[in-house]
Amino acid sequence: MDRRAARLDAWLQRWLLVFVVGAIGAGIAAGEAIYRYKGLSPYLLGVTMAVATTRCRWEELRILSRRPSLALGLLVTGYGVTGLLGMAGAAAAFGTEAVWSRSFGLLWFGPAAAVSSLWTQIAGGNVALAVVLTTVSVAVTSAWITPVFRLLVTAGDGGGAGTTAPEAAGLLWHMTATVAAFVLLPAAGGLLAGHLWPQRVARARPYLGLAAKAGMLSIVFINTAGVRPYLGGALTEAAVMAALVVGAQVVGYSSAFAWSRWIERTGAEDGVALAYVATTRNTALAITLAALYLPAPAPLAPTVAFIVQEPLAAVVARMAAAAMRRRALAFPQPARELELTPPEALPGPPPQRM
Repeated sequence: MDRRAARLDAWLQRWLLVFVVGAIGAGIAAGEAIYRYKGLSPYLLGVTMAVATTRCRWEELRILSRRPSLALGLLVTGYGVTGLLGMAGAAAAFGTEAVWSRSFGLLWFGPAAAVSSLWTQIAGGNVALAVVLTTVSVAVTSAWITPVFRLLVTAGDGGGAGTTAPEAAGLLWHMTATVAAFVLLPAAGGLLAGHLWPQRVARARPYLGLAAKAGMLSIVFINTAGVRPYLGGALTEAAVMAALVVGAQVVGYSSAFAWSRWIERTGAEDGVALAYVATTRNTALAITLAALYLPAPAPLAPTVAFIVQEPLAAVVARMAAAAMRRRALAFPQPARELELTPPEALPGPPPQRM
């Protein structure tokens, strides 16, 4: 049964991009019939986060105390490269004052996507580092949301009456609380489970991998159902937006991997975590801010970003996992699972007891 689960998990990993695109298409087709259950998404995220962090260790959460430059790498590659490039592309395509350029600003200078940790787990990266860097991203963007909001949203231009920067900051603080409740707390639970029952977690690893991917696909399916109202018309502009997002995120992934390899000189697992947190964005928050505080077409930009971001993340996951497999074959090391396996279950003669 474990071998069947492992084979199914590997098969799903191989075809994950197809499943992600299928989930997006099914969500758009279903529309409100599915989006009415959007309240399930945070709980799916929480359960999936708990599953994803069972392979982590408590000491890994202190990685920033040993390598604070990883946080600098997040700011440089995530906002100095990806954010500024995304804004420059939107300004060049639509003009600096265009509503789509401003909604892109709400996206690129917003927090990292909460699901970045899940993509990190699927790609075989350092999930603990992804959780820590996501927390850093939320904290940093919470600090600068007010001046960014004032810059991007002009008085009387929004869709809601009496819109103010403090209200936008309050919305982000609500999102921060949501991240704490449905990302950080479940992650702590997964860490605790992996610490208390390491052998059971090791035996259940194929099933946990399946659960993480099923949770990710369910979240994509439900969340995509809510973007249907923003996709009408403007097909040419939507195609341009998709190209801008792909360009910015490809450069973002590349710069994060380069920072990890050439500046940090750290392992591939850390590079995967940094790349996902630095590049992916919380599109749900950007869509909400654009819908509330900018004219009607504004949510189209972060909506297109959501549709593009998830398949691109699946492509990166497949490439990263394949690269790490090739490296493991070239430079064999003890598999991480062996650390959690009882000595009696390891190949070779049984250990001698003193």
